[in-house]
Amino acid sequence: MTKAILEKITKIEDLLYFSKAYKEGLIKINISKLARELDKDFKTVKRYLNGETPKKTRNRIKYLDEYRDYILEVLSDKNRSFDYMDHLFKYLKREKGITCTRTTLSRYIHNDSELSKYFKRQKDAKFTKRFETNPGEQAQFDLK
Repeated sequence: MTKAILEKITKIEDLLYFSKAYKEGLIKINISKLARELDKDFKTVKRYLNGETPKKTRNRIKYLDEYRDYILEVLSDKNRSFDYMDHLFKYLKREKGITCTRTTLSRYIHNDSELSKYFKRQKDAKFTKRFETNPGEQAQFDLK
């Protein structure tokens, strides 16, 4: 019976299907042999056979969550304009004393759809056609 079970198990997650039968004592499995074949630790295989699975994601509070409402308020303010993430970062560092890095702030804003819409580039920018005039009629200069 164990040989038939071992042929069915190709991944560590497959052990969850046999965990109920293993706990009730209906089947016996050589955990050491199974661990070697799956290239996993003995204790990991035993945990999966007992029905314990690790969580896939961590539920944690992000550092910038406490500043989210303030960031949203600042970005939606008509009197202030933050064209670049750097400007917002320096402002928050000065006003609120945040201690995260600029990259952390950037990643936080880009992962939040409501905040990231304030930094989306306008792809609807209208193209202005170039035209030439005679010398002395019109001045042209570059604002770079």
